[in-house]
Amino acid sequence: MVMRFSTRFVLILVSMWMVALSFFIFKEQAKMNEERGWFEKIRTQMELNASELRRTIARQEVEFERLEKSRITWRSPELLNEFNMHGLIELVRQKPSILLPGSQPPTCMLVRTYKKKIPELLKFSLSASFSGLPLSQVKLYYIVTGVNDEEEYKATVNDLDVFSKSFNNLVGMDGFSSVLPISFGATGDRDFGYNFTDIALRDYFYGKSPKYNDKYPHYSHPNDCEFIIITNGDNYYLDGWLKFIKEAIPAVSEFIYFNMYSHHWEAYLDTKPVISSIDLGAAMFNLTFLRKSSFFFTNLSRDSWIWDGIFIEKVNLTSKHTTKVKRMLFVHE
Repeated sequence: MVMRFSTRFVLILVSMWMVALSFFIFKEQAKMNEERGWFEKIRTQMELNASELRRTIARQEVEFERLEKSRITWRSPELLNEFNMHGLIELVRQKPSILLPGSQPPTCMLVRTYKKKIPELLKFSLSASFSGLPLSQVKLYYIVTGVNDEEEYKATVNDLDVFSKSFNNLVGMDGFSSVLPISFGATGDRDFGYNFTDIALRDYFYGKSPKYNDKYPHYSHPNDCEFIIITNGDNYYLDGWLKFIKEAIPAVSEFIYFNMYSHHWEAYLDTKPVISSIDLGAAMFNLTFLRKSSFFFTNLSRDSWIWDGIFIEKVNLTSKHTTKVKRMLFVHE
């Protein structure tokens, strides 16, 4: 009788243990299914984001396809005016809004380039003009960087002058682009052109050197800009970029930055104002704020290859009104 009771008791305990185990397994399975569903949602969202990015890039590629087909082949500066510009003129005619007048102080772009990169200025300059705002709201100021030979420097400046005048004729606005008159000064190979960049900032954006209006009597001086972007001329911006920024930022913004596509990672970059997490071209600065703070590149550290990142970090630490625009507007090539 006792043995029969003990056997029954053991069977009950085993049954209870099996029920508890089954419940535990069921609960863990449900938890795993929930986590799997969560990961599936994340994966789906990432795929959607990637698809949207691909569509954005594809739209831009379509927009520039005609540009690429009629792209200038850089032969020699004296032949630039003879190039077939019909495709580009038609592309500009598709954007009639950019030719409207505007009264606000412009956003200016300090565009760094050198001889081999001048052909890529065409794509860059068109993308800058397709800002979504009147054409007068953007000004391009080209400078030659990273040249140690004075004759090469002067020849490249002449090439840029020819390009700038031809591009102004293309968009139908004299003074939309110009070349800053900077005298030659040799720099080190590891300078990355920042010495010339600092001279441009010092003389024309922070100061108001009369050399500019001596060369361009009827053009607006760089010192009159509201905002400034500093970038290389082989990148480009997405259609309507400045209109989107202006609509997204408070009027008091001193430092603005936005998301970008980076060729380094071949991926969309959710930018941060720190070294290696943003390109200089994905940032926009209030010029009055920069001028008061006297920010320059070449006095930041010995490591010139990170001067742009240190510059952004210092600006971010100093700015009292920083705004991030959470949209990809810049392609770094």
